Amino acid sequence: MIALALFLLQWIFMPIIFILFLHSYTQKCNKLPLWNFPLLGVLPHFLINFHRLHDKLTEGLERSHGSLLIKHSWFAPNDLFLTSDPANVHHILSTNFQNYPKGPEWREKFDIFGDDGIFNSDFEAWKFHRKVARALFSHQKFQPLATKTMQEITQKGLIPVLEHVSEKNKEFDLKHLLNRGTFDFACAITTGYNPNFLSMEQPQVPFLKAIDDACEAIFFRYVLQERLWKLQR
Repeated sequence: MIALALFLLQWIFMPIIFILFLHSYTQKCNKLPLWNFPLLGVLPHFLINFHRLHDKLTEGLERSHGSLLIKHSWFAPNDLFLTSDPANVHHILSTNFQNYPKGPEWREKFDIFGDDGIFNSDFEAWKFHRKVARALFSHQKFQPLATKTMQEITQKGLIPVLEHVSEKNKEFDLKHLLNRGTFDFACAITTGYNPNFLSMEQPQVPFLKAIDDACEAIFFRYVLQERLWKLQR
């Protein structure tokens, strides 16, 4: 009888305790940038706010005055430092970049970019790639070319497609459409050739699918334990 009574009390009080815990969690979330749970870290935040993840991170940065440290947990093995302070960004990416090398762990997670590109290089190699990129973007002909190319893609590609789906009253994926336009722009601005994937026919673009898959893989590599994402291989 005593065991039965304890069992019933447990099922009565457990929901009450859970409700009180949830209320306390909600109150703390309204005051703190991001609350770190034991073992889980900030994983509950990401799961609850997955549909508005960028908004949640923006709110956290606002409450923490522009810089936010996310402590590691069992699921996320690394501390993450997020900053929206222009002075911090300039300090890390420009004036003192040599003090923030990416290292071998970064290159393993971002191996899709290879070892020699600007995304994975450090020190002198990074300075060389940055110098080349700056020369391209600061060239006197680059801005007019980029403006002209974007206008042509918008007028001859994006607007006609939007008008077509509007007339046919069709549903469409705006993100997918903009991805096609971005791909056309990138090809035109770097190679001089516009593949015209932003068209009425909307042909299959395996390369865009590959980019989406690669970005998803990189995201999970960055937020999960190394042994977990390597097991997913």
